Amino acid sequence: MKNLFKSLIFLIILVLSLECFEGNIFKKYDVQTDYAYNHMQNNSLDILFIGSSHSYCTFNPKVFDHYLKCNSFNLGTSAQPFSVTYSGVVEILKKQNPKIVVLEVYALLRLPEAPFVRLHYDNMPLSINKLNLLKNTSKISDGWQYLNGLYYHINWKNFKNIYEKYKNRDAEYSYYNMQNYKGFTGYSDTPHIRSTVQYELYEKGYKNNQYPEEKGDYSKVYYGNLHDNYADISPLYLNLFEDLLKKLKEKNIKLILVSPPVINELRIYAILNNPEIKRLIKMYNVDVIDFNNGERKYEKIHFLDNGHLSLAGSDIISFEVAKYLKNNYLNLIDNKNYDSNKTVEYYFYGDGEKENNYFKKVDVNLILENNIHIDFIYFYKVNDEVFDLYFHIKESGEDLYKTALNDKEERVRLGDLNFEFITKNVKSKNSNEGTLIYPKYYIREIAGEKYIYIQRFSVKKDSIYCF
Repeated sequence: MKNLFKSLIFLIILVLSLECFEGNIFKKYDVQTDYAYNHMQNNSLDILFIGSSHSYCTFNPKVFDHYLKCNSFNLGTSAQPFSVTYSGVVEILKKQNPKIVVLEVYALLRLPEAPFVRLHYDNMPLSINKLNLLKNTSKISDGWQYLNGLYYHINWKNFKNIYEKYKNRDAEYSYYNMQNYKGFTGYSDTPHIRSTVQYELYEKGYKNNQYPEEKGDYSKVYYGNLHDNYADISPLYLNLFEDLLKKLKEKNIKLILVSPPVINELRIYAILNNPEIKRLIKMYNVDVIDFNNGERKYEKIHFLDNGHLSLAGSDIISFEVAKYLKNNYLNLIDNKNYDSNKTVEYYFYGDGEKENNYFKKVDVNLILENNIHIDFIYFYKVNDEVFDLYFHIKESGEDLYKTALNDKEERVRLGDLNFEFITKNVKSKNSNEGTLIYPKYYIREIAGEKYIYIQRFSVKKDSIYCF
């Protein structure tokens, strides 16, 4: 018996040793969460955005930073369940004192899945909060999934390469450049939308509020019709939500619930109708911004797919939320944390200089099809010969967004620059995305003005437009 006890102790020590050494090497270093939990300067954060992928597709921190003169960060991650949201906020509050937390609501419905939980778990320092995260997201029988050396055992064969990457992981921060992106993913891909099966419901359902009767899995979470239904939310999530409300209230932090626009995602429509959620919202004086209440319909270009906003959509929603915060809670913002790092948002949303060696305005007089009148172009320098272009739309016909997606080809010459505007359909390498549609005119509404956006346009050094 004594020998058995000694063997058990030895085994425990061995497992813990492996976890502390090899486990740290094998774990997934998610740059976003690692930065937030371990590298962000203490007491530097004014606004925290958090939630599922709907969060990191929606809220562009740089819009808020330059419009409100603050420092914000987006801690949204893929398939983030609310148990992770809760622990994520608790972890942030150890080193930060944000004035406002903007919570994207879909996390309240997401069930925990180990790969998505680990985006946070792997990068959290060991603490009671981390252990609570484990408790709230997994069964005891699934605990092995959180022992890095075991969960990532397939990586043992690549130990040398992984160890080298582990030693040099800080270089990732330079590559990712947190100061520019801050958890937002809208600029990561060439602007497009996805032609998924669900997306076909845009015209039939979203535009006209004529959704088909839902069956199957939807019957588990919906009651009544489209406008009266409510979603079932787990008792655990409701308890965590109320506890989070208490913690934020104690620290005088304002919580704002936001439901970003979606197409035919009835589960998301129904979240804010949950009776317990409504009760807690009222009890703790939580502000709610519901972009799915039918007051405004968004265009196809504003959606990446049926459930996520594109870069064009994030422009609008980020600005709307930023204006809401400015009108209601500007007094909470401490400008001392503002970093006027001159990303493109600085020129559109800031009130400082509008032109320098990286950003210039060129007056033009271009008429595209259907009387789309371009009166100037902003050139934003990405590097020596690469620019992002913003064609300002002075006026246009009534069907601007429809024109942006039609099959007609439009070619324009401006000095020594040639532009081809062609809608392209390209089959995605990711089967879940279906066909990718590249609109010939990618329309962005930036600070209330409409632009045709061209990403990464080559301008030769000898061009009159290069600077």
